[in-house]
Amino acid sequence: MKGYPESSSATHAEALAGDLAAAFREGVEKYGLRRLPEEIFVEAAIEALEERLVRAGIAPTTQRLKDLLAMTPRADLVLLIASQHGDREEAMESFRRLHAQRIVQLYQYLGARRAEAEDLAQETVETLTFGAFRRSRTPAFFTYEAKAPVEKWLAGFVWNEWSSRGRARGRSREAREGDLGLANAWPLVLPSAAAAEEQIDARHLGSLVYDAMVRTVHKEALRLEDVKSYCYWVLSRRPQQVLAARLGIDPGTFSRRKTRCQEALGEAVKAELLKALPPGDYVVACQEFDLDLSESSQGLYQPIRRFCRWALRYLKDKEEDKCTQDSPV
Repeated sequence: MKGYPESSSATHAEALAGDLAAAFREGVEKYGLRRLPEEIFVEAAIEALEERLVRAGIAPTTQRLKDLLAMTPRADLVLLIASQHGDREEAMESFRRLHAQRIVQLYQYLGARRAEAEDLAQETVETLTFGAFRRSRTPAFFTYEAKAPVEKWLAGFVWNEWSSRGRARGRSREAREGDLGLANAWPLVLPSAAAAEEQIDARHLGSLVYDAMVRTVHKEALRLEDVKSYCYWVLSRRPQQVLAARLGIDPGTFSRRKTRCQEALGEAVKAELLKALPPGDYVVACQEFDLDLSESSQGLYQPIRRFCRWALRYLKDKEEDKCTQDSPV
C-alpha cells in the first residue's frame, strides 16, 4: 500500500493462504456464492484488510493482516467481497435469502405490527441490495465493512431506518394537520401558538408516566420475570434471541413476557393519567405520545428508560433479599 513499503500482496497471500482458504469455505457454506472464484476473493480480501489498517494509520504487515482477519466475521467478509468483486446478483440474492426474514423480525422487535414489518422489511431489502430509495442508487449493503457480524450490523441499520421513519412520520403528521386546518377545527389535536402555554408539558407527563409505572411494580401487579424481559428489550438494541439467551429462556417466552409487561404497564399508565389529568390533556397525551410504552417511543423515551433502569435495580435487590432469607442461619 502507498506510504508503507512492506512486503507485497503476493507475500501476504502466501502467508495467509490457509486462513483465507478457511474463510472462503465458511462463506461458501453460509451463503452459497458458487460464482465467486477463490483467487478473486483472496486478492480482494487482502486489499480490503490492508485499506482498513492504512485508514487506522497502521502499517499493513503480514502479522497484522493475520490478526485482523482473525477478528473479522469471515463468512460475512466473503459475502461482502462477492457483492463488490464477484457476481453481485448472486451475492444479493444470498443476502436476501438468509436475512430478509431477520429484518422483518427486527422491525417487529421495534414495535411494528406484522403487516407493517413485512412492508418495511421489503423496502429495506431493496435499499440494501439494489440501492432503491437512495440518491446514489448504490446498494446500502456496500456501507458494511465486515467489522462486526452482518446480523449485528443489520440491527443497527434497521434501528436507524426505524428512527428516521418515526421522525418523518411526526413531521408529516404535523404538516397534514396544518394543511387540513385541524388545529382550528379541534385545538386538542394540535394546539395553536396562542394556546402553547396551555399545552400539556412533556416533562410533567413524563414524570406522571414514570411514577405510574413504578407504582404498578410496587403494587406487584406485574410478574417480575415479565418486567425483566421488558426492561432488557427497552434498554438493549440487541436482537431478541440474544436477550432471551442472556436470561436463559426461549425467544418465544421472552417475546410473550415483554409484550405482556408492555401491555399491562400501558393499561396501568392510561388508568393513572385518566385520574391525574384534565380530559383535554388526557386526549392530547393519548394522541401526541406513545402510551403503548414501546422502546422506540420518542416523546416518553427518557422516562421509560429511567423506569427500566430503576426496575432492574429493584429486581436485583429483591433477588438478593430472597437469597438472604433462603440462606441457612
